[in-house]
Amino acid sequence: MFWDVYRERYQDAERHLQQEMADHEVFGKFVKQVDPDQAAEQGRRSYQLLDDAIRNDNWGAYFSHLGQQGAYYAHRDVRFASWFEVIRSLERFIIPHLIDAYGDDEAQFELALCGMSTYVTMSTAVLSEAYMSAKEETIVRQREAIRELSTPVLQLRDGLLILPIIGVLDTQRAQQLTHTLLHAIRRLRGRIVVIDVTGVPVVDSQVASYLIQTVDAARLMGAKSILTGLSPEVAQTLVTVGVDLRAVLTLGDLQSGLEKAEHFLGYRVEKHDDTGYWDGGQEQIP
Repeated sequence: MFWDVYRERYQDAERHLQQEMADHEVFGKFVKQVDPDQAAEQGRRSYQLLDDAIRNDNWGAYFSHLGQQGAYYAHRDVRFASWFEVIRSLERFIIPHLIDAYGDDEAQFELALCGMSTYVTMSTAVLSEAYMSAKEETIVRQREAIRELSTPVLQLRDGLLILPIIGVLDTQRAQQLTHTLLHAIRRLRGRIVVIDVTGVPVVDSQVASYLIQTVDAARLMGAKSILTGLSPEVAQTLVTVGVDLRAVLTLGDLQSGLEKAEHFLGYRVEKHDDTGYWDGGQEQIP
């Protein structure tokens, strides 16, 4: 019964909906970018799919169509609340026509309202699911990008890599860290890796275990690791909880680690009197 009225007024409803979206503060900028002929074709396609869904109980194609719309606007950072505003506008347009058609018959009017409510609820559910799924995919991609940026492997010279770790080191990030480092060792032919944990707020037994696993994996790839940035307090804590770091070369700060790495690679470390900084130089010790 709802569909009988909606089908009769569909073109008017479509024009009303397009106008509401054009005037909407969020949807407006997207509607203006769509070619009018393309928008009209999308409207006809939507109508055909909805008509087939209601007449033949073939909702799959129509729901897929709605899902594509939800994903489209999700990727463009449209708030889902904006969809409710548009849908409510469509309801306000249809209800007076339902009253005109069935206002004299309370039972028929209630059935029509129930049909409209069912249609709106189902459509909103499909849009919501597609919208949230697209948002979750975006969040996952962003999280992966942030993790890659937060664990950069830098090449200081041939064979020498540095991995500065900043922030909390959890299981997922530790796996990403190991993955990134091993690929960098292979790609850049790393021989020495300096892993600096100065920026890690808490180094407990779990974090130490992650680091040991990373060092072991690097050794299997042919690279020796130097762990730097352990404060005296952290070192004492690790000893207290029974973490054995004897298999890992540890130094107090990053500069000491780089100097040791230069030594392992056979570079002469000299202090320039005029500048006061340490340089590995280019001359190798015979």
